[in-house]
Amino acid sequence: MKKERNAALDVMKGIGILAMIAGHTGISSGLVGFVFVWHMPLFFLVAGYFFRPQSVAEAWKKNFRTLLIPYLLTATAMFVLCAGYSALGRDRNITNAFVAVFVGAGSRGVPVWGEYTIGAIWFLPAMFWCRIIYNHISIRISDKYKCGG
Repeated sequence: MKKERNAALDVMKGIGILAMIAGHTGISSGLVGFVFVWHMPLFFLVAGYFFRPQSVAEAWKKNFRTLLIPYLLTATAMFVLCAGYSALGRDRNITNAFVAVFVGAGSRGVPVWGEYTIGAIWFLPAMFWCRIIYNHISIRISDKYKCGG
């Protein structure tokens, strides 16, 4: 028997995608602030709906492959670009770039790692750690209502 799709979840994902596009296209600053307050939490909530507990090893393996490898590949390419700019004499700090990649710095103006950011892919390591931590919690707490709280 074929499972039916939940149309409400499809609509929420679609609204989240449209909000993400709108937020990153340079719309008015007031609207950007409004969109950025809820669009990523919406993605995390929808992802949580589809969460199913796994063994610890399986969770690490799957999430590393689907979230951290794409992040590391993209972050490495961005780091190489930064090193290229630095080699050309442009104003890029390699140490700040490395720290930004390591911590997933997604926006400018955070004094700990200067002006270098990795951009919008910050959510990949964030989702990785959310899934890993929640998986550990859900294995230890069998009551789904206590676990979700």
